[in-house]
Amino acid sequence: MKKFLKPTVLSLIALAILSCNSDDNKSNDDFITQDITVLRSIHDSNYYKIKGESEFKLVSTNLIEYNYNDIAQLKNILSTDTEMKVEGDKKQETKDIIEDEIQYGENGKIKSIKTTNKTEGEIISEIVFEYDENNRIIKSFDKVDKITEVFEYNTENLPVKSIISQEGNPTSDINVYKYENGNLISAEKLQSKEDEKDITYFEYDNYNSPFKDMSVNNFSFEHDYVDGLSYAYTVKNNILAYHSEYNKDKVEIKYNYNQQNYPIQAETIEVEPSGNEFKTITKYTYQTITVIK
Repeated sequence: MKKFLKPTVLSLIALAILSCNSDDNKSNDDFITQDITVLRSIHDSNYYKIKGESEFKLVSTNLIEYNYNDIAQLKNILSTDTEMKVEGDKKQETKDIIEDEIQYGENGKIKSIKTTNKTEGEIISEIVFEYDENNRIIKSFDKVDKITEVFEYNTENLPVKSIISQEGNPTSDINVYKYENGNLISAEKLQSKEDEKDITYFEYDNYNSPFKDMSVNNFSFEHDYVDGLSYAYTVKNNILAYHSEYNKDKVEIKYNYNQQNYPIQAETIEVEPSGNEFKTITKYTYQTITVIK
């Protein structure tokens, strides 16, 4: 499990078919448009405190910026990761800039996503997608790591199972998911290449997720830290807490909301079994864009 809830390499979303978030619909003889709320940026400040110490120390920051094209599709995501290291009296910062480039097919669906470490000039992943007749992603393939992910859905179009395999490895990861009111409430790892079986439970608030209106083809990166849900699940509300049966970590999250019931700041606390603590302060900014219904 990742220590901080933040988007990473597989953290991607796109816009095209969106739920209405505004009553300010406009129309003419040719089309109807609507204004929706989407993310402009997310900024994480990550802190760590060893058991027995009185203060948290800043260890890293992460700035994610979202850029859209002229038809309101997500064009790319720029993520700037900064790590702070202290050696004696010297403080050192290292930065990585990661870019996710999204390509669309003629039907408007996402065809591929290429993730590049701009600092190192290295392609991290290049993922292509397959869809079924219901426009659900049923398969993804990473050309770099040769990883294939296959999804199975229930009658509510929610993914209930994923199988992740890699060329040259005879063992696959098998994950099973359960939901309540459209929200993921448990993710169980039945089989793993690392032979680490686990189950994670989630609790939610009743407010809008920042990613609520940033979904097409069920893309969302709120749950990228859950194996197998990088692409096939769109979160409705915000996670208040989750815990893992395997490593016994307990994570709690508190939010401040704006008048539209979207979070503008979150504080995440994770306590390890050792007593050491992680803390993340997350700040969200939004923008309004117009899309064609």
